[in-house]
Amino acid sequence: MLGLNLLLARRNQEAITQLRTATLVTPGNWWVHALLARAYAQLKMFPEAIAEARLAVAAGPQMAEAHATLGRVYADAGQAQEAEKILAELWSRTDINIPPHFVAVVLIGLGRHDEALDELATAIEQRSWPVMGWKVDPDLDPLRDDPRLVELLQRVGSQ
Repeated sequence: MLGLNLLLARRNQEAITQLRTATLVTPGNWWVHALLARAYAQLKMFPEAIAEARLAVAAGPQMAEAHATLGRVYADAGQAQEAEKILAELWSRTDINIPPHFVAVVLIGLGRHDEALDELATAIEQRSWPVMGWKVDPDLDPLRDDPRLVELLQRVGSQ
């Protein structure tokens, strides 16, 4: 949890230190690897971010967040084709619930902001749990100045 809080505070190097320790305590924890991937990506350390995101997917193949993290990291790293593959996979999955927020995260990385905002609006309609973290989620930072995100944040009481 400390690693997550440091990530949300944009203290990415400290988050990496804490999360690396967490991998020793709970090896193979998909969530720790996903958080590490996000922290590395924020620091533009893309080879490390991709490696951690792949570990997250391997450890949590049924976790939409792990797949979305990999898609976003690919997008942030400029590997749009790989990100598009992950996005297509997320849209085609019928075996697990895919909260719209996770689709939006990949779309944001791909620069498809209008589609991402549509997904975020759907997340509100579905009362999807990731909505509660939008105010501080670094994955939404590219949309912070968009009045449509501001309106969505107001709708959920985060602004």
